[in-house]
Amino acid sequence: MPKRVGFDGRLPVSWSFGDRHWEGFLAPEEVPTQIAPASGRLWSANQRMVGGAAFALLGDGGYVPPARAAQIRDDLAPLEHAAPKDLLAIQLDDRAVFLGRWQKLLLATLTPGAIAEKKSRGELRAAVEKWEGRASVDSISYRLVGAFRDAVTVRVLQPKFDSCTIAYPAFNWWMFNYEAALWSILDEMPAHLVHPKWILAAADDVLDDLAEEHVRSPARPGDGTTHCTRSIPSAMHCPLS
Repeated sequence: MPKRVGFDGRLPVSWSFGDRHWEGFLAPEEVPTQIAPASGRLWSANQRMVGGAAFALLGDGGYVPPARAAQIRDDLAPLEHAAPKDLLAIQLDDRAVFLGRWQKLLLATLTPGAIAEKKSRGELRAAVEKWEGRASVDSISYRLVGAFRDAVTVRVLQPKFDSCTIAYPAFNWWMFNYEAALWSILDEMPAHLVHPKWILAAADDVLDDLAEEHVRSPARPGDGTTHCTRSIPSAMHCPLS
């Protein structure tokens, strides 16, 4: 593992000025490791594994959000003597725990007043109310709630990063671990960071995307397709207008 000087490895940098370079490689004992943790469990879902000085050594190239890793951790915790079937059950655990609070926010956003202004919002709410809480291929609500989360994220966070993406178009803020910060904004609703109308607008973004998808790929009656291969409006049997 390289010993970096003058940069953290997050982005490519020029070594032309001599202030950024490698000074050989870290000694084996300096390389960050996770060995025999107190819990007796090791797990990974491509999330960040270390912090502090060890994290600085590894660098931040972007990590997967920790929600899936936390679910694996919780599934592993009660197992004293794991058998193959136990580990398979963890692998096949499709509970959408991470999106639970987003489903509640979407329902809270689609109020009777909001629905009165736009009929399709009521259709969206009816679909989201049928919350299976699982990332299954036939779950319409799972995809709708996930799309709502993405839309809210863009509405709230994209303006904060506009100056970065203008200066450096390859800048990718999606790999940041922003969930906690985003929920702090949504819980507190500071006027200088978010407008309440943005959340309802995000729900409308989901409807607009569905309408566009319906035009691009209308489902054929009786073809047996699900929302993974055809548009949700067709799966719901209503053009979300």
